[in-house]
Amino acid sequence: MTEAKSKQQSEFVIHKHTRCDDVHWDLMLRVGEALLTWRLDIEPDKLTDRETLAIKIADHDLRFLKYEGPVNNGAGSVEMAAKGSCQLLFVNDGEIEIDFDSPSLAGQFILQRIVGDEWRLRSLA
Repeated sequence: MTEAKSKQQSEFVIHKHTRCDDVHWDLMLRVGEALLTWRLDIEPDKLTDRETLAIKIADHDLRFLKYEGPVNNGAGSVEMAAKGSCQLLFVNDGEIEIDFDSPSLAGQFILQRIVGDEWRLRSLA
């Protein structure tokens, strides 16, 4: 991940990911030609009033900005929980400040690395 010192217009999507008895949400931020992705355990409409653990997982292809349907060889599925534009206010290896703009998620948030693949996502409101 490279450092961005100025605002960058971007896109994001949050997928509700259902597999067997597991439900979680994948937050995907477009940075260049990849979707940086974190697993969240709470749904997007609850993000504005709490902090949550965000586990960094493998980057996804840009096609997931629009994809809904089966994943993991049919063992699960994803559907859009939130989608919109965002501004990446600051990006480096341990911190990303984001201003989300969508009907489902709006406002400024920060992703901060705790250790390894564990990050914290919280509202700056």
